[in-house]
Amino acid sequence: MIIFKQKHTNNMRKPLFLLAFMVVSLLLMQSVRADSATIVLYTASTANPTLWEEVTINAWIKNTGTNYATFKYGLSIGNDTSGHWCNRDCYTDGLGDYATISLAPNETGVVTRRFTFDPTKYPFVEGGHYDLWQTVKNETLTDILYSHIEYSYFTIAPFYTKASAYAYAVRVVPNPLNTREVDITAWIINNGTMTYNFTLGMSIGLFDAENGAVYSYWRTSLIPPCNRECYIDGYGDFMYRLIPPNYTTYFTRKFRIADYFLEDSQYDVIIGTYTGEHGENLIYYTYFKSVGTVPRAINVSYTAPSDVFCNVTDMQVTGTAWAIPFCTPLFWAILIMFIVAGILAYATSKAGAGGNTGGVVFASVCLMFTIFYTMYGIFPTWITVLFGLAEALMLAYLLSKIFGG
Repeated sequence: MIIFKQKHTNNMRKPLFLLAFMVVSLLLMQSVRADSATIVLYTASTANPTLWEEVTINAWIKNTGTNYATFKYGLSIGNDTSGHWCNRDCYTDGLGDYATISLAPNETGVVTRRFTFDPTKYPFVEGGHYDLWQTVKNETLTDILYSHIEYSYFTIAPFYTKASAYAYAVRVVPNPLNTREVDITAWIINNGTMTYNFTLGMSIGLFDAENGAVYSYWRTSLIPPCNRECYIDGYGDFMYRLIPPNYTTYFTRKFRIADYFLEDSQYDVIIGTYTGEHGENLIYYTYFKSVGTVPRAINVSYTAPSDVFCNVTDMQVTGTAWAIPFCTPLFWAILIMFIVAGILAYATSKAGAGGNTGGVVFASVCLMFTIFYTMYGIFPTWITVLFGLAEALMLAYLLSKIFGG
C-alpha cells in the first residue's frame, strides 16, 4: 500500500508541474507581447548632407504587441566608437526628446524628425562619416523595445555639391559723363538645392572662351583681366547675395576701364560664383564675349586765359595790395571820363564857346557811361553801337559849333 500511494503521488505531481509551467509561460509571453514594437523601414531626405543642412528622417514603426500602445521614437547621430552623439541639441522640429505615436496591434505608422548638421552643436566636418542610432521605447520610457545603429549612414558633403549658382546674363551701361566708367550688371540663378549666401566676383578683359558658356575652371586670358584695380564703387573684391533654390537675383559693379585697354576695342566680362567668403571654392565662371567697347577719348578744346593786368595774389604777397583798386575796369573808366571831360572843358574855354559847354559835357558823360556799361556787360552790343553813334554825332556837332563858330 505504501508503494502504491507513493507511486500515485508521483503521478499526480507531474501534471501539476506541467500545468504550472504552462501558466507561467503564457503569462510571460502575454506580458512581452502586450507592449512591443519594431522599426520596419526608415528613410532620410539625404544621406550626404552639407554642414548646416536640415535632414528629414521618416521611420515606420509597427506595433508587434497585443495591446493598443503609445511608443516613443528617438534618434541620435554621431559616432558609436567614441560614444559621442547629438540628439536634442540638433533637433529642429520642436518635438522634444522623443516623437510620440500610438498604434493598435499589428498597425504600422510613420513618425518624422528633422535634424540639422550644426557644427556648433557637434563637431561635424566635411567628409566625416556619422552613425544613425534609432530607438523605440514604451510610453513611460522605462523599456527599450527596439534599438538599432546604422554605421556610417551619413557622410558630410562639401558645399559645392549642393550650393550651385551661375550668371546667365550681363548688361553694360556707360557713364555719359565719363567715357571710361561703366556700370556692369550680372544676373545670377541658384540652380542648386539649398538656399545659400553666394560670393560673387566680376572682371573685365579678353578671354579664350565661348560667349555665354559656363566653365568650372579659368580660361586663358588674352589680355590681363581687371577687377579690384578697376572697381570704383567701394564694395571691395566681392559682393554677396542670399539666393533660394531656383531663384534669380542681380548685382551691379562700377568699373573704370584700365588705360591698357585700347580705344575702340571690345572687352569681355567674366562672372565668378563661389561658396567661400573670399573667393574660395569656385562653383562656375561664365564668360560674356564682346559686351563692351572701349570708347575714344574726347578732345576738348581749351584756350588759356590771357594774362591779367594785375596779379592779385602776387600783389598780396609782395605787399602792394593797396594798388589793387587801380587794377579794376571801373577805375580806368572813371579815369578816362575825367580825362576826356577835362580836355573838352579846356577846349571849350579856349574857344570861348561857353554856351555849348553844358551840351558837350552831357554828351561826353553819356558816351563814357555807355562805354562803362558795355565793359560790365549791362548793355548788349547793338545798344552800345546805336548809343555810341548817336552820342558821337552829337558831340561832333557841338564841337563843330564851338570850333567852327
